[in-house]
Amino acid sequence: MPRRANATARLVMFVLLMLVVSSSLTCATTLQIWIESSSTKSFLEQFYMPEFGKAYPDTEIEFLIYPLQEVFDRLVAGVVTGSGPDIISTGNTTVFNLSNVGLLMPIDRYLAEWDGYSAVWPGAWFNQRFDGVTYGIPMYSAARGICYRADAAREVGLDAERPPQSWIELREWARRLTRVENDRLLRAGYVLQGNDYQEWVFWLNQAGGALISEDLRTPTFNSKAGAEAISQMLELVRVSRFQDLGSPPATGARGLASDAVGMVIGNSGTLNSVLAADRAAAESMRIFAPRKDPESPPVALTFTDGWAIPATAKNPDLAWAFLRGLMDRKMAAQLINSLGRIVPRKDLVSLITVPHYLLGYRLLEHFVPYPTLPEGAWLGTAFRQEFTKVMRGELSPEAVLSGLETGYIPRLREYWQSVDHNK
Repeated sequence: MPRRANATARLVMFVLLMLVVSSSLTCATTLQIWIESSSTKSFLEQFYMPEFGKAYPDTEIEFLIYPLQEVFDRLVAGVVTGSGPDIISTGNTTVFNLSNVGLLMPIDRYLAEWDGYSAVWPGAWFNQRFDGVTYGIPMYSAARGICYRADAAREVGLDAERPPQSWIELREWARRLTRVENDRLLRAGYVLQGNDYQEWVFWLNQAGGALISEDLRTPTFNSKAGAEAISQMLELVRVSRFQDLGSPPATGARGLASDAVGMVIGNSGTLNSVLAADRAAAESMRIFAPRKDPESPPVALTFTDGWAIPATAKNPDLAWAFLRGLMDRKMAAQLINSLGRIVPRKDLVSLITVPHYLLGYRLLEHFVPYPTLPEGAWLGTAFRQEFTKVMRGELSPEAVLSGLETGYIPRLREYWQSVDHNK
């Protein structure tokens, strides 16, 4: 992305003014919206469009489905042709990547007049801003906690309604939930979620650490907290025996449903997957935000997707009206109950009718935003490669973090030089 930033920013600045002027001379009544899935489209058409149509009867909605990874190039192409959407759906990193090259419209002027702003969990705005300016509105927050089955916990004498209150207790739970017969691992007390980098960030935040400084210019992961997070992962692997005995019969949601996994990081979507596999198992599911020790706060590391208005939108006021209505309290609850996508409003408990979605929603009380950072893809890939060496005993956690910092700093510096050059 940084290597394209110079050319993209110049192109946006060259064309944007002419597009804004020309669009002000037209009275377009078609609102074009880029969405990421057919399920979102179906929901909007069934539940939201009738209400929006009553308020704006002369407006037609055009939905186009595009994967999030295509949005950048398509927006740039639209700058050239003078075409493009009025609203786009965004992922956890989209706002950061698009706003720093001028492709998104600031929406703070709309938020200042919106009475629903204070109803949104504060952490949900974190990845909707860049350089102090808000460009997106948070719509779906997937808070991650640790999932477990209450019946499995009771089976080994654990208090199923009092989840672990420290890393030490969590490791003891993992040890007791692990079941081995004839050197075969029948149930791993804990399994890694599949993305070692994201798992590490999960534990890093509980240890009081962070990947990067608040201004996103200085890496901070090479720290005591960073090493402690890796060590916690290694200990959970050790006591759960899947490194020395091999993987359990199933992992993730399938592992929970089949009782092959005792605990795993997950969210409301994980619970939904267990429900689809085994309804009886789903009724026993629990999820909690873990903490390093009783004195430290619980942490639910949260990924937030949303919506944004492109800088070249022809109908920005109408676009904002669409988004404001979608964030209405009753509509937000309908979105949760219909699709399981947790809208980060604080006032929805009484309106959520699906029990396992309510479990995922309550994790937002411990909301910690998953960080967006420059060159995050490089750091994630590099960590996953180095973590395998730690698992094999070839490197210490401290050596891994030192090496990652050495490789990351020049990439971070190059990124910001590119962005600052275009300001």
